[in-house]
Amino acid sequence: MFFKSLKMELYRLGKSPMLYFSVLVGIVISVWLFIVQLQDLHKHQELTALYGTVKEGLYYPESLYNHFIGLDHENGQPQILYTLFPILLSLPFSASYCIDRKTGYIQNVVTRVPLGAYQRAKLAVTFFSGFIVTFTVLIFSLVLTATAFPALPPETITNYFMAAYEDCMMQKLFLSYPLLYTIIYILIDSCYMGLVALLSLCIGIFVSQPYISITSGTILYYAVSFLLFALPLYTKNPYVFLLPKQPFGGISMIVIVGEFLIVLIFGLTAFRIKEGKKDVLSI
Repeated sequence: MFFKSLKMELYRLGKSPMLYFSVLVGIVISVWLFIVQLQDLHKHQELTALYGTVKEGLYYPESLYNHFIGLDHENGQPQILYTLFPILLSLPFSASYCIDRKTGYIQNVVTRVPLGAYQRAKLAVTFFSGFIVTFTVLIFSLVLTATAFPALPPETITNYFMAAYEDCMMQKLFLSYPLLYTIIYILIDSCYMGLVALLSLCIGIFVSQPYISITSGTILYYAVSFLLFALPLYTKNPYVFLLPKQPFGGISMIVIVGEFLIVLIFGLTAFRIKEGKKDVLSI
């Protein structure tokens, strides 16, 4: 019965206009960055053609691995995207449980599937909604960037690749297999943003307003980020360690996995306490 519920919830997610709106916003930001990068590249090529390397100097050719939106460190669009990610990925489905409860949809759906199966499917699809928005946007950016910038391997001596510094997490993997590093980081980001969408749903069950369900996970994400910036615990901050370029050294995979599990357990426990023992008539 779980898979029947899962199929229904995935169908509802696919019909959500906010799913496509969120992806579209991410794509627009990615295209904006790509255009800026092409403009900068064209200006540099023009100056080199006019004055040669005497004025412009010798430089390492532009690479996919410092222009992909997660690895770009010269422009502001990556910060804009990663700042907007939490709210964008909460829009498609995080408020759906609250809406189902207010509209009486739950009472109708449990005539076909058990309440527990519906709830588990709802949690799974909410996580997937955040995952797929993030994954789609980042993969689009990677593919788009690859159409103009070659996949030249990172070189530490150039100072063009922040993730190539010695104290960066997975530094050897980035230098040896940069595409694999990038894909792994895209998956990490997608899982974390799926978690934010799930957290929004789990916090939102304590209120009856859909907009609070949508924004609760985002507000908590920002609050934790600001607190960790203030302490300062930069390498423990999700706003920092979710950026593939790694703006600060010393980021640890143990911290990333640990924080993920803590938030996941917190969210599911809150949902279990609030909704787990209810029957359909009390929802």
